[in-house]
Amino acid sequence: MVIGFNLYDIAKIIAVISIGAVVLLIFSLPIQAFLYVLDSFGHLADNGMGYLKYIAYLLIAAGLFFLVRRQWGRVGIAVAVLVAFGALVGFMSSGMRGDVVAYGSERNEQWAAALAGQPRYAPIAWLEPEAIGNLRRQVDVSCCTNEAVLREEGTYPRQTGIGTRVGKYRISATGALASTTFLTDYINVVADGAGDWLAFYNQCVAPAQWDMEDYARKYGKGAADRVTHENNMKLARRPEPCKTMEGVEEKYDLGLAARMTDVIAADGGRAAALLESDGLDAACAAHERCTAFERDFALDVK
Repeated sequence: MVIGFNLYDIAKIIAVISIGAVVLLIFSLPIQAFLYVLDSFGHLADNGMGYLKYIAYLLIAAGLFFLVRRQWGRVGIAVAVLVAFGALVGFMSSGMRGDVVAYGSERNEQWAAALAGQPRYAPIAWLEPEAIGNLRRQVDVSCCTNEAVLREEGTYPRQTGIGTRVGKYRISATGALASTTFLTDYINVVADGAGDWLAFYNQCVAPAQWDMEDYARKYGKGAADRVTHENNMKLARRPEPCKTMEGVEEKYDLGLAARMTDVIAADGGRAAALLESDGLDAACAAHERCTAFERDFALDVK
């Protein structure tokens, strides 16, 4: 006996599978939302808002109290308020998971990468506020966490006993395999007005600026053209705020021009004199570290 399938049978099977998948998705959405809200309470607690769970406990207790007393109208109100509060917590957590200064956000891995000197080494410690430098000196960073671990555990920061795993990086106390409060300490320093220098470094450092004429003599014009093209592509892919002083100051809250002015004035010499007479643009051109900064970050300091 031969069993065969025609196109109509196959279409029916596909339709049944598709409908089943849609139904499963619909019924799983409330469960996914519930799990996300629970995770959001933990995320906000890591950002200093642990008190929010006590509000939820109070609402649950009120709902149970009214349920025991069979006050159905008030039970409904308590449930509605609890659902609205859960939605608020979920939205608050979602807003702190993107490219923002928060525990558990995308910037955590940017900070760890910057501590590791990535994407490439460009000296900037001379320009950073002392509060940022102090935190840098308190930690070491190593790379890289096994990819299987990252797939299983995700990129959310984890205390491992020997350090804080942030994405593929591990941040530990200087000179010791010990856990650290670097992330929360750094967030506090940024919030106090120092600015997010580590994210600025990691996102905005420009591709390596080589002497392309010399490179062409050594490796040929074709190789030099290819490297130049790749560097230009990397420059274009940098976040838009990285391309102007105003964008950098707004996105990373650095006060970059004011900080550069203070450093040039403190260093003295011809650059400091030009700062008084001709302004920051002229002073930077006469200041070795400022011109190196312009080259490394492809920014016109003015």
